[in-house]
Amino acid sequence: MFLDNFLEIIRSCDTSSTYKMAWAKAITHIACEMEFAETEDEAVQQITLEDIGLKFLGYYWDQDVYFRLHQSNNPNNTATIVSLVREIELKVNALKGTNLPIKFYRAEGLIRQMEGQYFEKVIQKVVRILKTDVSHLFLSKKVSALGRVPVYEYYKGDDALYMKRVDLRTLKDNIGLVLDVINLKWILILEQYNNSPRIGKKVKHMDYDSEGSQSLKKYHRHLTLEKPRY
Repeated sequence: MFLDNFLEIIRSCDTSSTYKMAWAKAITHIACEMEFAETEDEAVQQITLEDIGLKFLGYYWDQDVYFRLHQSNNPNNTATIVSLVREIELKVNALKGTNLPIKFYRAEGLIRQMEGQYFEKVIQKVVRILKTDVSHLFLSKKVSALGRVPVYEYYKGDDALYMKRVDLRTLKDNIGLVLDVINLKWILILEQYNNSPRIGKKVKHMDYDSEGSQSLKKYHRHLTLEKPRY
């Protein structure tokens, strides 16, 4: 039931903004980076808005800075996260001495090097965006035939949300399906504002690291046979 509810929320989101897709993807990627027991009980896991915010920032950096994908058709109505990304881009370019775009996995290291706890301040700005425009809105939509769906617990203004570990494991175990649904919706939104080729590939690009960094536990026996001394 959890997975059906989570996916139905995504499918029923309006197409005026990609914020909810980024929110859902961040939670899914965080779940993929977690380790789970063979069987999970009803224990609850805290996920901070700072952790979600870092993912969020990376998605929009790659979409706006690296791929130059428009998030709306009105240049005078720039999404708050995009405005923040462009502000950071100027500082990163000044630090590296070139305007050539780089992906977020490289830019993050430069941002962390900046003085005055700049990186921490950036993440707090993203958290404020999440609190204002995303966090409490993802669950505010009534889903067809399912009513208001409690896929996690979050109260407006809080610094974290809470999910059952068994539900997070469900996201991880169904990563392909979940990301396909999120990406399809995200692509449909971006196609309204962009003539750029291969939008689908550019959106899916954000998943490569998370899909490639899953636990190797299930391959442990084979790896041990191949490399007994590791």
